[in-house]
Amino acid sequence: MPESPEPAHWTPADRAETNAVLTAAGPPAGRWVLVVGSGTGVHARLFRSAGASRVVGVDADRSLIAQAQRQEERDPLGIS
Repeated sequence: MPESPEPAHWTPADRAETNAVLTAAGPPAGRWVLVVGSGTGVHARLFRSAGASRVVGVDADRSLIAQAQRQEERDPLGIS
């Protein structure tokens, strides 16, 4: 499993979810990734940090997308 930076506040459950997502999706290095139901962008950022060449997140909840966009502005990874 690729290593990815994780926020200091992550719980063991967050780490387990991260491991499960990366394991299920396979190595993202060099791949384009579409995250459907991306919420605040946690998984989008995970895939990009793990080497995905392009990541796009979509979600029906505009407030969650707005949070993800603010995070991308604070710490840009090149996620759409």
